[in-house]
Amino acid sequence: MRNGALDKWPPGSENYRMANYAIIHARRIKNGGHARILERHCRREVPGVERWQTAPERAHNNVIYGSMKKRQEIFDDITKKQKWVRKPKRDSAYCIEFVVTASKEIKNMDDYFNDSLQFLLKKGQVFFFAGHYDEKTPHVHFYLLPITKEGEKYRYSSDAVLGNRKDMERLQDEFYEKVGKKYGLERGVKTQRGNEKIKHSGLSNYASKQSRERKEEENKRDKYRGWGM
Repeated sequence: MRNGALDKWPPGSENYRMANYAIIHARRIKNGGHARILERHCRREVPGVERWQTAPERAHNNVIYGSMKKRQEIFDDITKKQKWVRKPKRDSAYCIEFVVTASKEIKNMDDYFNDSLQFLLKKGQVFFFAGHYDEKTPHVHFYLLPITKEGEKYRYSSDAVLGNRKDMERLQDEFYEKVGKKYGLERGVKTQRGNEKIKHSGLSNYASKQSRERKEEENKRDKYRGWGM
């Protein structure tokens, strides 16, 4: 990580079973209030956290680095020592959240997440991240300041990182080429195939699907508990 804080994903996790896609989601976080709520979720400091922990036995592998406060430290440091091409506008995004996971068993999940970190460090300032291994599908939330360097000056622009839908498709292509392919993963399904638009389920729907699957498994166990006694 920049500023000498961290340059490699922490080792020590196990292998996990998944499907066959390299997955990276991105969204703009509009304000600090929302960001602080997300930080509490990442740190497992919200009530009812057990409903997300579908694999609590792996919670000891969770990783936390940085904080939302570090965002302001980085911003202030650049303001004091460097020059801006363009500072953030009043309605600029507070930061960008990237969620990285995979849907296949790969040999070393740590290496995959570390390569994802290196990929995102080239897009901006990663100031906070949380790796969650205590869920059915391990994943990492990366929080990035959309600051890019132009010569000796800096620009604050989420559009420079995310851009429009076509830019996001290029980001997905680049992530697959530079990270996913190395681990034998496939690129995720594009949002449009020819003239046909493809609707993705989104993270909240994905979490709901996980919850439903977990309840179905529990109901099956309850139904057949006692057979053979």
